[in-house]
Amino acid sequence: MILQCSDRGGREREEMEEGNRILFDTWAERWQQGCLLGNGFMGQVIYGRPREEIVELSHGAFFSGSGNEDPYPEKGAEAFAAARRAALEGDYEEVYRQTGRLMGKRGNYGTNLPVGKLHIRIEAQPPVSDYERYLDLDRGIAGCVYGNEENLHRREAFTSHEDHVFACRMEQTEEEMKLTVSFDGGRNPFRTWVEDGLLCFETAALENVHSDGTEGTRLCGAVKVCAEGSRGEALSSKEVSVKKGSPENVGREEDSFGIKVSGAKSVVLYLSMDVWTTGKEAEETEAAKNAWEHVKEWVNHDIGEYPVLRERHTADIGALMGRQKLKLGRWREEQCRNTEQDENQEQSKKENGAELCAGELLELVRQGGDNRRLTELMYQYGRYLLLSSSRRDSLLPAHLQGVWNDD
Repeated sequence: MILQCSDRGGREREEMEEGNRILFDTWAERWQQGCLLGNGFMGQVIYGRPREEIVELSHGAFFSGSGNEDPYPEKGAEAFAAARRAALEGDYEEVYRQTGRLMGKRGNYGTNLPVGKLHIRIEAQPPVSDYERYLDLDRGIAGCVYGNEENLHRREAFTSHEDHVFACRMEQTEEEMKLTVSFDGGRNPFRTWVEDGLLCFETAALENVHSDGTEGTRLCGAVKVCAEGSRGEALSSKEVSVKKGSPENVGREEDSFGIKVSGAKSVVLYLSMDVWTTGKEAEETEAAKNAWEHVKEWVNHDIGEYPVLRERHTADIGALMGRQKLKLGRWREEQCRNTEQDENQEQSKKENGAELCAGELLELVRQGGDNRRLTELMYQYGRYLLLSSSRRDSLLPAHLQGVWNDD
């Protein structure tokens, strides 16, 4: 086993061996199978679907409910000490009683909610063959590629901490693409519209399971679509209706605003989001104005700036991921290969340094084979997830989801 740590940042990144990529041979059908991106403020889950890319959106400060002035019990420290003494003495009934005194006043606490989904419908696609999807942990880039030599579709995305923007590039070698980009807020009350060439959306973190459904963070976002040699237009649809209250009572039209692009071989999308909290009307109006100014500034890039943003992002992620590498010795790819497969084809894959996809690695472990490569990847994946969800300037530290948000 080799565990190497370094504080040399980017210089160490150049010395790292290639291969910290998680590979998949099919697209995601649900968010748990997607590739995760984040910059310490907002996060995305990329499905990699051929004809409709789905990007799940989240924000670290998109919480329902409201804060409490003093939610903690006055004698909580004393109760904690008493519970610890009781545990040492084996008096677990007393432990249960004392820990009950530790619980704060829940009030209108709320929970973290998903923001919604960005839908990218893609027409004029090549045949879906030789599909490959990946998450590059060293560079913080997710992508997919499929098609054939005549018409190849490539797609990649990243979420930049340096520029506070999610960027996604799609390109095809032969057929021109037709795209429709739209936003769906899911169960949240939301509205969308097109303004100055941007797909804009607003939503609110309102729900009545963990809170009373009347208070929560507000969020705004914008998407800029840039394309080479294309024709773009805003879809003339009805605006999504918005009602205050619980998400279950929010009415929506079936159609929502979107942006349609046709005749493009290369398209870049930029997306960013910001939040504000409710309060006095004048203060809330000013906070919303500032949030919108931030978002429009963050997405203000053209297609030619994509390589610059990409390089800045990979340098940032590489400096952090490059601090440490883990090698558990040599591992043998051929252990998880079917012996009935063509030996020449297998030899070619090995000579070209072919990597195993996640499914093959998991099957190898299930069969009792070598799990060192999977262990290496999962170790690096854990580091990647933490730095993607929590940075030094994040609004909040990384937090758990679901029932753990209730405390």
